Amino acid sequence: MCTKRTASGGRTTGYRLAASVLAACCCTAFPGLAAGVVITTNTVISATNFTLDNQPVEVRGATLTITGEHTFTELLLTNGAVVTHPANEPSGMSLTITGNCTVNAGCRIDANGRGYPATQGPGGAPNANFGEGGGGGYGGTGGRGNRNVPGYTYGSIVTPDQPGSGGANSGGAGGGRIRLIVQDVLTVDGQVVANGNNGTNGGGSGGSIWITTGTWAGTDGVITAHGGNGGSTPCGAGGGGRIAIEYSQTSYAGQVAACGGVLPVNRQGGAGTVYIKDQDEALGTVTISNCGNPGARTDLVEGEEVIDANVVVTGQAVWGVSRQKPFHPVIAGNLTVAADGMISASGQGHPATQGPGGAPNASFGDGGGGGYGGTGGDGGRNVGGTTYG
Repeated sequence: MCTKRTASGGRTTGYRLAASVLAACCCTAFPGLAAGVVITTNTVISATNFTLDNQPVEVRGATLTITGEHTFTELLLTNGAVVTHPANEPSGMSLTITGNCTVNAGCRIDANGRGYPATQGPGGAPNANFGEGGGGGYGGTGGRGNRNVPGYTYGSIVTPDQPGSGGANSGGAGGGRIRLIVQDVLTVDGQVVANGNNGTNGGGSGGSIWITTGTWAGTDGVITAHGGNGGSTPCGAGGGGRIAIEYSQTSYAGQVAACGGVLPVNRQGGAGTVYIKDQDEALGTVTISNCGNPGARTDLVEGEEVIDANVVVTGQAVWGVSRQKPFHPVIAGNLTVAADGMISASGQGHPATQGPGGAPNASFGDGGGGGYGGTGGDGGRNVGGTTYG
């Protein structure tokens, strides 16, 4: 959107611009190029508005809100510019840049809190009594609330293309969806972010960032899809989102992370996933890290067990399963579990009294232990479970 000053009453009227008047109203020539646009006022471009397509675009000190698939020949963010997409828009933004894309320091491609709202999405955390619900899940499981389960994991590790999910009750919204294809050089010295929002109750999960580029450059950039924090001690934080970056060559030295929300303590969200691949190499690497904070599990998603990559579990992440699901990853490369990482299925087997070695109930609760490789200990009023398998 650009603005036009009217003669009567000095009012400012917003209106959508046709291509023929775009440059005259709010744009100037793109520096160093024969043609192009510079956006200097907040502008909205819908999925069906191709006014800016197939041109070099600079966003200078303004916010460009864009929906759906668009193609620019160049994209340059300067003077604190922001490129974002509308909230609760599952298609998010999908930008193809046939030349270079530069996100300067102080600028952002920003989908923070632009995913599914509270309780919504594939990993939305259900409402709980007294608002004591869990965090939303996506790449990582949300932190558990005091009175209900969190949101769980979903989506692809290597081609993440979904928004994050919302936390329980008056929870934070999940992070949005960013798809970025840059044919030449992507330089990130600012931020590319799809973090979940903090919640009054459960935190929102991180969203998705999927980047394919020729050269990936930048010194002090930040690329994150973190979960949001929960609102108080009985509520859970959001799980981390998913990031995938493929490149032909790189000199990038900035941050890339998708970690769970860190508050409240003991109810942190689980680590998301970060997949990075050199296009000239056979395998990329999936890093599951929770930035050094213990938190919920990073559940393996059913249907996504085959991982065509190396896998590293680190930074207090716990990779495993919840809800009595099997854990059968098939990894094409190497698996590295660092000293501060863990693979765990603890407490995720058959529930009380169930399973081939389940111990039967007993009067006054004086029952025995479950059995599997060994027989469970007898209780005061009943025997333990037997061995099997």
